[in-house]
Amino acid sequence: MSDVENDRRKRKKTGTWDLTNMRKAVEKVINNEMTTRQAANRYQVPRTTLNDRISAIKRGKEMSTEPLMGRFHNTFSLEHEKILVEHVKDLGNRLMPLNRKEFLYFVFQLGEKLKLPHQFNKEKKICRKELLFFILL
Repeated sequence: MSDVENDRRKRKKTGTWDLTNMRKAVEKVINNEMTTRQAANRYQVPRTTLNDRISAIKRGKEMSTEPLMGRFHNTFSLEHEKILVEHVKDLGNRLMPLNRKEFLYFVFQLGEKLKLPHQFNKEKKICRKELLFFILL
């Protein structure tokens, strides 16, 4: 067996479950027709992911049944980002450009004012530096 074939076998397949199967599994568990383990086995979806989705629904959160990859997710919609970029450009045209720290603080304030769920630093009252790079691209 070659190294390439061996690597393919070792790789974990993430987010490869079927969307319709996840919906069916969530429905069965919510309706108390199956346990989480039974639904995960029958519909071939990850038990922990199924459990996360069900917990979120029970807490009253809107939850997508689609696979979400990665830890960080967008805080702002494309519309919000366009408004943010236009505002920063407008400030620059008025000879009041924001430095990096001011910009990160401004983005934090915007997220708080719009009451968007975010992963910003509430102690320092700034957003993640990664957002700065995404907007500047």
